[in-house]
Amino acid sequence: MNFLESTNSGTFDCIKAMLKNSSDEDKILVLAYGYFATIDELSEEVLSWLARDEERELIIIVGIHGKRNSYAVERAKSELVLQLADINLASVQLGVCGLFRLPREHVKHINYDHIHIYAVEHFHSKFTLLLGFRDDGVSGPLGLDWVLHEGVVGSTNWTMPAMELNFELDVHVERSDKKGLRKFEQATNRQIGAAAARVKKSKLSGSVTQELRAKVQQIVKTINRRIDDDKPPSDDELASEAADAERLWRDAEYP
Repeated sequence: MNFLESTNSGTFDCIKAMLKNSSDEDKILVLAYGYFATIDELSEEVLSWLARDEERELIIIVGIHGKRNSYAVERAKSELVLQLADINLASVQLGVCGLFRLPREHVKHINYDHIHIYAVEHFHSKFTLLLGFRDDGVSGPLGLDWVLHEGVVGSTNWTMPAMELNFELDVHVERSDKKGLRKFEQATNRQIGAAAARVKKSKLSGSVTQELRAKVQQIVKTINRRIDDDKPPSDDELASEAADAERLWRDAEYP
């Protein structure tokens, strides 16, 4: 077990190394954070990890929170039931879609059916997990059989301010720490299971999740089309993507 300090890029470097050095047995990547924002180097590593093995699965869990800076919004942040008008929707959309937006080159297509997205009210945990499939008949959350191989958990969100500027502290649970991994697996399984259940029960979480899934599916189709065409995106396509991102940035808020 290693402690990571974001002020010296410890968390950023650790997650990047986890993805780059991932073993063939790592079949599931879980990114669960209260906030996401585009981090180009990590986004590249995530899609590269996913594209290296057609069996791999990516699970993204992102928090839905109240906006900031007004009495009504501050009140909404403290209530259990959020309203669509009061949430950080632009931040959620920009952060998750930003994982897939940049033009990239991959040997294989990205299989959208292996991407699972959950937008969850009040979700504020922060962890990255690498998991493998189990063969003992024990089923994990979301109907996936898995065993935890390696993970990072702590205070750092998937944002550049958190990774590079803020004072944050995280723990890296290594592959050799079998006892620590089992405890970590049990705790995160409960979190992931509860998050998936919230999406099913909550109208707000369900609708934001469906919208996010549709946006990401369209982006993945565009990426795969570029692979088929074997050519970079046109200036018009890049301009359109930049305009879409700019519209979201105007309203996005990140800690």
